[in-house]
Amino acid sequence: MEQIGAIVMAFQKIGIIGLGLIGGSIAKKLQQKGYSIYTVKSKSADIQKAKPILAGIFPTLNALVKEVDLLIIATPLSTIISIAKKIKTDHPLLVIDVGSVKGDIVKEFEKLSGGNLEFLSTHPMAGTEKKGFDAATPDLFEKAPWIIIPHKKNKAKIEPLLRKLGAKPITMNAKEHDEKVGLISHLPMLLSIALWDFVQKKDPKSMEIAGPSFRTMTRLAHGNEELYKDILKFNKARIKTLWAKFLIDLESKF
Repeated sequence: MEQIGAIVMAFQKIGIIGLGLIGGSIAKKLQQKGYSIYTVKSKSADIQKAKPILAGIFPTLNALVKEVDLLIIATPLSTIISIAKKIKTDHPLLVIDVGSVKGDIVKEFEKLSGGNLEFLSTHPMAGTEKKGFDAATPDLFEKAPWIIIPHKKNKAKIEPLLRKLGAKPITMNAKEHDEKVGLISHLPMLLSIALWDFVQKKDPKSMEIAGPSFRTMTRLAHGNEELYKDILKFNKARIKTLWAKFLIDLESKF
C-alpha cells in the first residue's frame, strides 16, 4: 500500500504511456507481481506486442486516467511535459516519469501538482542500447539505482513500488541529478558515438578486425537515436562543459 497524505492508494491499476524498453520492462515486472497494466491507444507497434500482458487499452488519455491509480509516463524526453499538461483527474492520482534529464520536468511537475493530482519525477539508472517492447525484460531494474527527484508539493511515497521492481530508490534534487547523470551516463554516450564516428571516417575497414573492447566502448553508439538527441538537447550545457573538461584532462595524459 502506498500513501499520498491521508489518502491510501493501492496502485493495483497502473497506466503506462510508452511501452518501449523502460516502460515495457516496468509493465512486464509489475504484471508478474499481480498488477493490472493499462495503456492508451497509439500507432506504436509496441502496444500490439504488449497486448498479452495488458488488462486494457483505452482510446484516449482521459479514459486511461479515469481508470488508473498510478500513471507512468515512459515516452521520449521531449514529450513528457506536453503529456503531463493534458492530465486531469477527479480522483487521487500519482503521475511519475522516467526521463533522464530533470531540470525543466521537475519545475513543471511542481506547477501542475495540486488537488487530487500529484506529479513526481523519477529516473531508473538501467537500460541497454536496444529499444522497443521486444527488448524489455522484467529483470532490467534488478539492483539498479532508481533516482527520485521530489519537489515542494510532493507527499507521495513511490519507494515501495520501486523496490518491487527490484530497484534501489535514491533521492536527490534535479540539479544534482543532471550533473551526476551527465557525468556517468550522458558523457559516456557522447564518447561512444564520437569514437564510432571517428573510426568510420578514418578507416571503416578496420571494423573487420575490431575486438570486444572496441565493441564494448561503442555499444551505445548503436542505441536509441531519438533518446540520444533528446539527452543532448535537454542537458546540452552540462554535457558541453563536461566534454571540454574531459578533453583537457585527456590532453594531460600525453
